[in-house]
Amino acid sequence: MPSTSLVQRCLVGLVSVGLGVALMASSVPAASAASFTVDDSDNLLRPGQDGNACPTLAAEPEPFETWFNTDDIEVRGIIDASNESPWNFAKKISQLVCGAAKNSTIKVGMYFMRAIGTSDRGEQDTQVIWDAMKYVHQHRGVKIGFVLDGGKISSQVARKQVVKAVKSFASVYWCGFGCLNYNSAEAFPYAIDHEKFMTISDTIWGSGYNSKKANPVVYSSSGNFARSQIREYMQEATVFYDDYEMWKLVDQRYGYMKACANKSVPKVWGRTKKCKFSTKKTGLKSVRKIWVDTVYRHYTDSGRGTTISFSPQPANADDYFVRQLTDVDCKVDNQVRIAMFKMTSKVAKDLVAKMNGLVKQGCSVEIILSQSGGSNVMEKWVAKLLNAASFEARCTAVPMHTKLVLVGSKGGHMGRALLGTANMSQSGLTYSEEHVVTVDSRRAVGIYRTSAQRLYGNLLNGWNELDQGSVPCK
Repeated sequence: MPSTSLVQRCLVGLVSVGLGVALMASSVPAASAASFTVDDSDNLLRPGQDGNACPTLAAEPEPFETWFNTDDIEVRGIIDASNESPWNFAKKISQLVCGAAKNSTIKVGMYFMRAIGTSDRGEQDTQVIWDAMKYVHQHRGVKIGFVLDGGKISSQVARKQVVKAVKSFASVYWCGFGCLNYNSAEAFPYAIDHEKFMTISDTIWGSGYNSKKANPVVYSSSGNFARSQIREYMQEATVFYDDYEMWKLVDQRYGYMKACANKSVPKVWGRTKKCKFSTKKTGLKSVRKIWVDTVYRHYTDSGRGTTISFSPQPANADDYFVRQLTDVDCKVDNQVRIAMFKMTSKVAKDLVAKMNGLVKQGCSVEIILSQSGGSNVMEKWVAKLLNAASFEARCTAVPMHTKLVLVGSKGGHMGRALLGTANMSQSGLTYSEEHVVTVDSRRAVGIYRTSAQRLYGNLLNGWNELDQGSVPCK
């Protein structure tokens, strides 16, 4: 572990462009092969300014691309109140948007979003994304829609500000406490639309890797479109390019959520409509007045080694994370690294037991969690359980919001990477709208295997960055 911790560098709050570029070049591993144009000049990256139309990637991306906002934290610090220009994390999202092809569609499912006017601080990180969306809508005829949670996370004023910011180029739909929960109130323990995805039905970058005419994108992230998410928590974003089946599955998922949503801005919370689905056609089944996905794991395009799972799942479904930690061969996959925002007491006992068992079999197991950053993030009982475990468990120095599990070999970047929106919680599996993507480099072939190995390596590098300065949980 480097002697200078991430939190120490965060608090310095470096804002010098020259020094920032040097830091990123020397101490932060390159997190993406995609040719993003990123620096601290706002002009180069915001569409419609200084002659720039809509800056996007200069070359076709790989099948898998990922990045963390730790690069931004290195340069600008976790506290960056004096500089309202967008972070590179958000600029990269805007450049994905600028890759949307003529007459394509962009669909976003998200827990919440923020726009300028929702608080006394600027929201330039989201504004750069809105600018890109406005451009492709006006100049390429791109249709754009959002499905958001209308529960307690946003006030009515904040919701109205979002609608005001995007109404010229996008439609906004609101769910209640989750989209697929049609109980009269939030379901116990709670249900929310906790998704953080964006789909683009076709892009302009190249010929792609599959035989389809369209070259779609699925963007998955741990962070919502909001300044507080991008600047105050460590986050991850991953792009799945030209995986047509994954795009179709997530696009379909958006359609299910939208079918249960309301167009009007909710005053208190947007009661989800009593929507109906055919189990035969959709795989959704009503249980406890919640539409659950009866398919545990959806396979995506052939050869990619990729699956996606959606919550809510039936109450008797296997926990995604417990399942992945079962039957691990520590002679092959001898390294387990987890970075998780939250682990709740409902699932902690089983997870800790699984990880203790892996240590006995010879695996190297380490988990980092967030000590703070939300209501009761680290429960005292969970902290006590972790501190007594036989594996290494720590809490990050800076609030972390990722949901990442890596199970693989110590060399060669062969193994499974799990990422998405679900925490290690009961609600993340059985109540809320979530997704978990699994990329297994051993199941991938050809260019997909090379890209999957690179993804695994970059996620592992990102995990090491998140871990800098970590301390025992309490």
